[in-house]
Amino acid sequence: MVAPRLPVRGSVRLDGILVGPGGARVLTVRDWEGRYRVRGKVWEFDAHGRHGWVQCRTNPSHDATALADGVVRWARQAGIGDVPMLPVIVFPHGHSRIVLEEPADEVVTTDNAPWWANTIGRVRRLDPATASRILDAVLDAADAAQPLPGPALADRAP
Repeated sequence: MVAPRLPVRGSVRLDGILVGPGGARVLTVRDWEGRYRVRGKVWEFDAHGRHGWVQCRTNPSHDATALADGVVRWARQAGIGDVPMLPVIVFPHGHSRIVLEEPADEVVTTDNAPWWANTIGRVRRLDPATASRILDAVLDAADAAQPLPGPALADRAP
């Protein structure tokens, strides 16, 4: 589901939720230009020159984890229960060059997307009933977030 409208607080945009037999993933997308490295939960960029790798001011791992935690809290309130929702950081463009050195979170790049897609099927299986409840709850939340249409112009009193 792309850009689901859930009542999740935070400064990070919820770009998507992937729900399927391999489990549930909370996606946040980054469009960074340049060369970056992630070790555990530490993100650095290549400053070229004598400074080498410099720690990033923002941390996608912390953002993604907070976002996933928010979606888990929402899921509990929506009556879905304790379904693990793993954070995923996505870099969909080739101008984002990411060096993965044992990242703590799932990171998807243009280079590793096929490998990542194959690995998610090997994790804890999500039963179809739970997957359906998640999808229904997300759609219901989106419907609740949309303003109700007002009366048509012809229906208004002069």
